[in-house]
Amino acid sequence: MGLGRLLVPEQRAISAASFAIDYDLSSSASASGQAVNLDTALAVSTYHVAVRKKARALMSMPVDAYTGMGDTRNPVPGPRWLKQPNGEQMWSDYVSDLSRAFDTDSNAFIAPTRNSIGRVVELYSVDPTSVQVERHRGRKVYTINGTEYRGEIHHVIAPGARVVNLRGEPVWRTNAETFGLALAVQNYAASFFASPTPSGVIETTGPIGPEGIEQIGKWWKAARRSKGGHAPGILTNAVWKSTMLDVDKTQLTAVRADLGVQIATLCDMPSVFVGLGIQGEGIPYQNIVDAWIWFVREALIPPMRKLEEVHNEMLLPVAQRMTFRTEVFEKADTQSRYEAYKIGIDAGFLKVDDVRQLEDMRPLVADATPVDAPTAPPA
Repeated sequence: MGLGRLLVPEQRAISAASFAIDYDLSSSASASGQAVNLDTALAVSTYHVAVRKKARALMSMPVDAYTGMGDTRNPVPGPRWLKQPNGEQMWSDYVSDLSRAFDTDSNAFIAPTRNSIGRVVELYSVDPTSVQVERHRGRKVYTINGTEYRGEIHHVIAPGARVVNLRGEPVWRTNAETFGLALAVQNYAASFFASPTPSGVIETTGPIGPEGIEQIGKWWKAARRSKGGHAPGILTNAVWKSTMLDVDKTQLTAVRADLGVQIATLCDMPSVFVGLGIQGEGIPYQNIVDAWIWFVREALIPPMRKLEEVHNEMLLPVAQRMTFRTEVFEKADTQSRYEAYKIGIDAGFLKVDDVRQLEDMRPLVADATPVDAPTAPPA
């Protein structure tokens, strides 16, 4: 690190108002006729639930700071920003913002401030919809709400996102047809149940005038009232025909469920987590525990590794690193774990204290004297 960096005056207390939201409302056209943008995509319940649940899961992951390499890791308190990144947010809120940025925009922008010796003192998550990224003479230039930002900024693209014009492309834009169809089906269902469609019609055997139509209507209503709302009505020289549409025959429910599974898959979200149940072929989990482990490994670990990389870069020059702890959330059910432990103990590569450590329990010290045990008087 050069002397010029060391002499930089301390920068602190950026107001979050500097990074105000300026939503990009540009839409992608779809064959279904629906305009797909961030607002309309979030109106698809499966997508909204997936974004929210991933943010809540990621913010719940414990974080550790350590020194050392490989298996020799020594826990350390870590910097203050690992608990409170800035004066307005705790770590969980900050990570939740980054998770939503990944899932709605495929881009996360982090603005750190440093003290006079170059160490990070605060971190801010910048709303990605307010940021434009361009390259001027080989240098990346970030514009926030129309003003070039000259401070330090870290741009993290979501894992697996397609990169277009220096930015990750949001999943709803890459898959505009799927989201457009989901919106069309959702809008159709809403209009279907909201439309005042009559439950049936009365057909007569011959032509009748306006007075006859009015008279038949009165007779029908009177007969229904006198016999109860659901009692059959009796007509002479006229036939009742139901016009009610069988929703099951329209396959509306099946189409919505299929689209929900597709969108959940695009978000690496097990369908059971968005209320769709465990169904279909080729699903890599058999119960809720397996679904959770699959979710942690497929949906959470990739963004966590990205966040670890960028935050470890900001920890330099301090010889510390940070990591998310996932082992607590990847444990199988109790019976499966205990069976695996028994195999390890019987085979000789696990000890009881190893198992107790894996289960966050204190080790057993067989040869230790209890604290409150009586001691023999001196001879």
